[in-house]
Amino acid sequence: MNIRRTVSTSPSLIVISDLRVKSHTGKNIVDKLSFAVNPHDKIAIIGPEGAGKSTIVELLAGIRRDGFLYQGQISILGSTGFLPQELDAAWHSSIVIEFLFKESPLEEF
Repeated sequence: MNIRRTVSTSPSLIVISDLRVKSHTGKNIVDKLSFAVNPHDKIAIIGPEGAGKSTIVELLAGIRRDGFLYQGQISILGSTGFLPQELDAAWHSSIVIEFLFKESPLEEF
């Protein structure tokens, strides 16, 4: 799997090409996904439970799950952030901006 953050002459902010993700059991989580996100695009990732939505967002943030197999290419112009669906209890009193800019809930903001 090749995830790279680049400065590019392409107008696309994010390009995913032929992304395939298999779980540790061999189940196809994402199969042959390709798309581009251009400036001013509005996107939504929708689908039933287990369709790979969280996996795609995690990959865009550079997070990989142990035991999963990844193929394809992701190119990102700029930076991405990720706020997980469930937070560790230590973060519960934090606001979103603190979570995005702090390494730990104990760090001064």
